[in-house]
Amino acid sequence: MLNKKLAIALLCFVTCAVYADWPRYLGNDYGQAQTKIARQWPSDGPKVLWQKKLGVGYGGACIHNGEVFLLDRVDNKEDVLRCYSLENGKELWSVSFAAKGRLSYDGSRSTPAVSDTHVYAFGPFGDVYCVDRKTHKVAWTKNLGKEYGFAMRSIPHRWGFAQSPLLHDGKIILTPAISRRVGLVAFDAKTGKEAWNNKEFRGQTYVSPMIYNIAGVEQVVVMVSRAIAGVDPTNGKTLWTYKGYKNPIPIPTMTPLGNDRFFITGGYRSGSVVVDFTQKNGRFQVKEVAKLDKGAQIHPGVLVNRYIYVNLNENANLNSSPPNLACVSTQGKILWESKKGPAIGRGGIIAINGLLLILAGQSGELHLVEPSPTGVRTLAKAQVFQQSGGNYIWAPMAFSNGKLVIRDQTNLKCLDLR
Repeated sequence: MLNKKLAIALLCFVTCAVYADWPRYLGNDYGQAQTKIARQWPSDGPKVLWQKKLGVGYGGACIHNGEVFLLDRVDNKEDVLRCYSLENGKELWSVSFAAKGRLSYDGSRSTPAVSDTHVYAFGPFGDVYCVDRKTHKVAWTKNLGKEYGFAMRSIPHRWGFAQSPLLHDGKIILTPAISRRVGLVAFDAKTGKEAWNNKEFRGQTYVSPMIYNIAGVEQVVVMVSRAIAGVDPTNGKTLWTYKGYKNPIPIPTMTPLGNDRFFITGGYRSGSVVVDFTQKNGRFQVKEVAKLDKGAQIHPGVLVNRYIYVNLNENANLNSSPPNLACVSTQGKILWESKKGPAIGRGGIIAINGLLLILAGQSGELHLVEPSPTGVRTLAKAQVFQQSGGNYIWAPMAFSNGKLVIRDQTNLKCLDLR
């Protein structure tokens, strides 16, 4: 009995340690963590543990084993993978890669993915990087344009690649779906060798591939402009395709709602849908539960206590009706839109222990709010970045062990929320 109790305690410790980290885009739990944080802040805001200057960009950080990883971009000439101490911000190492070029909205885009041994990043010009965490040496790198025969000019709007790499079961998975020669592709995480390549998917996408358990089956979900699909991560075979939701410029990932129900959203007048999945004998069915006219352009919604909280910014209405926080039921009904709450703009939202952290994309204010299906209550707010003309604070946030890592265009900060 004692050994059984010890085993359970160790399992709980390991599970808590894993989920305390944020080792990829949106962390381990789709933009959520269950760590207790302070419900009030000092008058001048939460304590700034450290801050660093960066090149211009939008790329977010990931956190693992007390280290912060970020893909920086310097002078439109280099991608720089940086590693900092989460505790004090000391730069532990960096590796630079030549990647000369200009983009519309210059700068970094994606969030790295990290394992116990390596860190992986995807540059805006189609470069995939793998660096050994112990030696700080490049394990492998490849340019997807050269690999699959496409030019950067074939990417619409000159925005480059903005999706974050998915590290899963020894593979790095990406969706460079702009060539007949590649769609959703997986590479061996150790060697960079192609593991599989599903060429069925073509179209514009800025959506990071994500792992979900749908109807009892683990799968990668890929979203392109005219379709959404589930793919077997072991071999790249398509499990299902849903064409009921289309978005010319898809960016947010799906939000799992439980019981095989998902919230799909996007900007550019694409709105949102709630869908159910069922599966029998390997055949999947997708049923549309509800359709909303409004959607979130950049960041996905988060689920808190069975309700979806999301920034309904379509891009088209950014400068008309203020795009504020909204609450959506899992049945797809908008319960409220906060006209007096924090104006989010294109900023991000994450959920920590049932509270929402909102980084306003234009003002640079950080808001701590308590949401409910009847309304929202602001517990604290602070000016964490200075507002300036064209202040595009769009990067996703990262959280680990009471510390919040955020950035604006040129500054990286770590805040103590304990």
